[in-house]
Amino acid sequence: VQDFFHFILTTMCCVHRYKFPLLVHASAVMLAYGVALRAGDTRQSSGSTQFPHLRQALPVPSSHSRDESRAETIRDALRFFWNGYRKSAWGADQVKPVTGKVGDRWGNVGMTIIDSLDTLYLAGLEQEFSQGLEFVASLSVEPPANGYRTSFFELVIRGLGGLLACHAVSGSPVCLDKAKEFGEHLLLGFNRSEGGTTLPWPAAYIDIRNPRDAETAAGWMGNKVALADVGSNLLEFVYLSQATGDARFEEAAVANENRLLQLAADQGKHLQQVFLRANARKSDGGGVSVGAYGDSYYEYLLKGYIQSNGANRELLQEFKAAMDEMRQELLREAGHHTYIGSLTGNHVMEHLTCFMGGLLALGAHVAPKEDREDWWLPTAIDVTETCYQMYHQSPSGLAPDIARIGEKITSAQGDFRVRPETLESLFILYRITGNATYRDMSWEIFQAIDKHTRTTYGFSSLVDVTVNPPQKKNSEETFVGAETLKYALLIHLPVSVLPLDRFVLNTEAHPMPIEDRHVL
Repeated sequence: VQDFFHFILTTMCCVHRYKFPLLVHASAVMLAYGVALRAGDTRQSSGSTQFPHLRQALPVPSSHSRDESRAETIRDALRFFWNGYRKSAWGADQVKPVTGKVGDRWGNVGMTIIDSLDTLYLAGLEQEFSQGLEFVASLSVEPPANGYRTSFFELVIRGLGGLLACHAVSGSPVCLDKAKEFGEHLLLGFNRSEGGTTLPWPAAYIDIRNPRDAETAAGWMGNKVALADVGSNLLEFVYLSQATGDARFEEAAVANENRLLQLAADQGKHLQQVFLRANARKSDGGGVSVGAYGDSYYEYLLKGYIQSNGANRELLQEFKAAMDEMRQELLREAGHHTYIGSLTGNHVMEHLTCFMGGLLALGAHVAPKEDREDWWLPTAIDVTETCYQMYHQSPSGLAPDIARIGEKITSAQGDFRVRPETLESLFILYRITGNATYRDMSWEIFQAIDKHTRTTYGFSSLVDVTVNPPQKKNSEETFVGAETLKYALLIHLPVSVLPLDRFVLNTEAHPMPIEDRHVL
């Protein structure tokens, strides 16, 4: 019977050459993960029967020599990224990669270090990981050290997420202790008050060292907050409670998520406006988007379900409803390219939206049969192909930040921030389908990144990818280490290095363990 269904599915989908995924029950979190990683353990989990619908990622073939060579080249790039920052901007949030000057955007906490720790560990770069761990051990986020207000959202996904992932993959108590310290401060970003009234959404901005300022901290949008900003904290705060035994963190994030779910129910609209009223449970315009300002809200619906190991079906149902509306309103074709656009119908797609290919593929893989939509996986494949073509058809081999989709893909906004979303979707599709073409696509993109963005102290954002060679901006995002190089590397490593039946990645690619318990 299994062979028959394998034949049918392979025949139906031969144009994409994806393989029938192996159905295996999800396992409990591997407590000795760090030991197994060091020992090179490639065994798959025996499986958990508590939540049988959450399926294991397909094991990929053993690495060939070419894959090992590619992996080592990417490790060298990661070393270069780390050493450029360490030599010129150690302890600062970022380095300006052309000049070597420091940049502090995220509260002056050494965010490049925190954001890169789990990548260094997964890459096996022990010396670099130890350097980062030593810094974290000495880091203080207590006043009166210099700090300033910065994005609550970014501090959660990069800072708290990075520290938690460091603990999750390495078992380091240093990272967990610092994660709890971060969490205590960030917790004050919830349940803010204004004129004696409790506000419904987390702070837009917060000073990690003086978090009580969050009560009056408004973002650059004034009386508005972004959907993605307030809807992307569930994974981090749930795991922080699981790891520490302190329920306050989970309770705050769950209450926030419930308010967002209730807002969708009240409005009868699941693809929500990207802006919310900061002081009321109301949408406040901006249109609907699964790109900027909306993206990771939808990501955390599915991934919150995964983190609960299939128990939290309310999140899955909301994800399904939102994806149905996305298909009706935003999914389009132009020039044989499938893409996710906007309501304006102007045939453009943000690079940010390229994460959606991986997310739909993940949904098709983990959802129980009765909840899976037949269109999810084919659409994931087609959208990711479009995102790959953004790179492949570009004069520099690098994708514009916003692409215009037609018979040919051209630039609508040509800057390049070394974003990870296409590499992310290629990684997930490779893990799920076993199709080595995705690995080759990822390698092609990495080579273009390495060729055009590498500079004296790291990897620089670019002014215009339609110019070959493009001009460098002298800015480097911390997600280059957290996400871009991580996804580029993981696709060439054995599945045991980061099993997707044991970890779910937050929106900054930080692994959070999947737990065998109900969340909401």
